[in-house]
Amino acid sequence: MDFMKLLQSLEQALFEVISWLVFYPITLWQAIRHPFAMMDYADGELMRSADDRFTSRLSPPIFLAITLGLLHLVEVQNDGAKLKGFLADSTNLMAFRMFVLSVLPLGIAVRFMQFQNLMFDRKVLRPLFYGQIYISAPIAMAVGLASAILPRFVERSFLGDLAGIAVLLIGGLWYMALEIVWFQRHGPMSYMRAAIYTVWATFVSLVLIIVLSVAVSKL
Repeated sequence: MDFMKLLQSLEQALFEVISWLVFYPITLWQAIRHPFAMMDYADGELMRSADDRFTSRLSPPIFLAITLGLLHLVEVQNDGAKLKGFLADSTNLMAFRMFVLSVLPLGIAVRFMQFQNLMFDRKVLRPLFYGQIYISAPIAMAVGLASAILPRFVERSFLGDLAGIAVLLIGGLWYMALEIVWFQRHGPMSYMRAAIYTVWATFVSLVLIIVLSVAVSKL
């Protein structure tokens, strides 16, 4: 009986992992093309039972984890910078990056809750946080690709430098524009106020990310 349960568990695990080949490209494309629809999708899925959630798309945490895993492979192939100490281990590095990159969607979600005077509750925070992850993963990919392009081509061609910077700028502008529109729609509030909230929440999150990165790099 235990052996059969093990086989069933392996079957489920294999199907889940192999299905990522189908659902990751779909989720990434939808997150880039229809970001607001994906954020609404996260809200709706969290209202379902656990077994029925995210059946047509990857869940936000898995989506972010796969994105970071792919970027790590690109970094390894391009002989990325060798880290020392705690982050020298690939598992620790991946876990830390996932934690750090979750700070940005968390910061946006918390700022929105403060604006709405919502009580800090996991049931309220989770839908906002999950929705934000869907649009944070593409910007993480943009940053990762930019950091991969620059070291690979900057010594060979000035075009490589420009390509990396262009990817970073396009990704950053895409993300900031989405957040401004999101704040404006869900506030509701003026675009100016939405821009202020977006810039402030992003700034605070980035400062926290830098502090955490510096602290962990010394371990």
